Amino acid sequence: MVGRKTGERSTYEGKVLTESRLQKGISQMSMACIAEMDIRAYQRIESGEVHFSNIRMKFGLAICAVLGIDPFMIVFEQDCESLRRWLLK
Repeated sequence: MVGRKTGERSTYEGKVLTESRLQKGISQMSMACIAEMDIRAYQRIESGEVHFSNIRMKFGLAICAVLGIDPFMIVFEQDCESLRRWLLK
């Protein structure tokens, strides 16, 4: 993303979603339609403008179901320690 600052988390989320979507041969438009969301809203997730953990659960779960991704993997970046700390809050 030119001209935008993104954190490692956003880059990770976008990379996982983009790679998974491309491996399945699904366009961004199709993914947005399947998840019943606006195409631009989906693009913002992949580009890192919006954190996956900040989208509506309905959209996040639909995206993960179609792409075959565990939602915890996206939100907690496969980091069990982060998940443990979050659960112990």
